[in-house]
Amino acid sequence: MGVPSISFKNPVVTRYFPDDAVSYVDPASAQNLATAMLALAKDPEAARKQADRASEVMAELSWAKQKLIYLDVLDRMAGK
Repeated sequence: MGVPSISFKNPVVTRYFPDDAVSYVDPASAQNLATAMLALAKDPEAARKQADRASEVMAELSWAKQKLIYLDVLDRMAGK
């Protein structure tokens, strides 16, 4: 979507999104969230780069690519 993201660190998100694709913040601190939001607002170029990197990651997770992996697993399980 072209929008930079801020997230709490959790195993699911960190598995797929490296630090340069998402701004991670401590879930126990509203101040950390505010700081991350202000940092992105004050540096539009960094925000754009982060959003672009997240888009690159998402492209790899698209169904068009993931279905090939899924179908390969099914083929291997079926002995093809």
